[in-house]
Amino acid sequence: MSLIKKYIYLSLTTALLAVLWSCQLPDGKTINGVEDIDEDLVSDIIGGLQEASIEFQELAKPNRVQAWVDQLVVKAQPGGQDMPQIGTLKEGEIVEYLYQRTLRKSEYTLRGQRYYEPWILIRMNDGQMGWVHEGGIKYLGTDLTNLLTGGGGGTTTNPNARTRSVTSVANPSQDRLVIPGQRVGPITVNTTEEQIMGIYGPANVSRGVIGLPDQTETCTIVMNGTPDELRITWKDETFTKIKAVYITRPEGRWFTKQGLSVGLSLVDLTKVNKAPVSFYGFNWTYSGTVSSWRQGILAPMDKYFYVVLSPIETRANRQLLQNYQGNQVFTSNDQGIDVLGIHVSRVAVYLD
Repeated sequence: MSLIKKYIYLSLTTALLAVLWSCQLPDGKTINGVEDIDEDLVSDIIGGLQEASIEFQELAKPNRVQAWVDQLVVKAQPGGQDMPQIGTLKEGEIVEYLYQRTLRKSEYTLRGQRYYEPWILIRMNDGQMGWVHEGGIKYLGTDLTNLLTGGGGGTTTNPNARTRSVTSVANPSQDRLVIPGQRVGPITVNTTEEQIMGIYGPANVSRGVIGLPDQTETCTIVMNGTPDELRITWKDETFTKIKAVYITRPEGRWFTKQGLSVGLSLVDLTKVNKAPVSFYGFNWTYSGTVSSWRQGILAPMDKYFYVVLSPIETRANRQLLQNYQGNQVFTSNDQGIDVLGIHVSRVAVYLD
């Protein structure tokens, strides 16, 4: 989200909270009184905050989207078979998102994954405007768009064709490309802790610990407390042979060329994988760990990384969430799973 959007969102939120705090109740008591709080009033204001949050989240979406399925239908108006088709998008094609979405959602199954999504308005590369089902597209941030287009802001129908702009970063400390089995930015399996200090600066490298499924390990922390924080474990006590690199911050810029990053929703993860995913239940040793990529495009790299998913528990979904606990395997197609707020909370990368 840009600084301007963050400022507007913060200002609106602050204003609404001020109203909540100061408004008078029927008996004359203020909302900050403990007794006789008008629950309907509180609920209405909180609902307004939630709606505002959704609106600003929508504005914060990138304005570039990519079709991840081939021959994605573009319609003159949003809707089903009765709406005229005006074109198609090729797999990998990048177009402009015009920040309009329908309230009504439609269900489509794409490459085995069910998507219950709205329609969004786009501008195709020939200048025509039309509507596509959101299930068939991925939103692209600036860094990923540059990776896929070679940094020129143009378009390509081959997402792996040109990677010059990201792989040839002048300052290695700014490289955020992750290639499982090879590197995380400029860090490879043979990069020592001393060399990491040389890349990022001694002030940005420290020691700490990381919690793993069955133990806690000493690690090197890079850019501690920032969105791009990394935690690195070692095979030896001399900190010269890397065991794994862990990415856990949802606002960071680390991503694979397929688009995998921390913070992705479960729905977006299936789009990156181009197939459904299976994962273990929550609140046990291997809580939320993806167990199968179901022959998706991430499957061939499976031995070089793993992904952990986490839900967002709310009062509304708490009871349903109890059904997704423990040593059981679930899939991204399970009924009702879309209300659990499941997202990527950790990516662990092996470099050899």
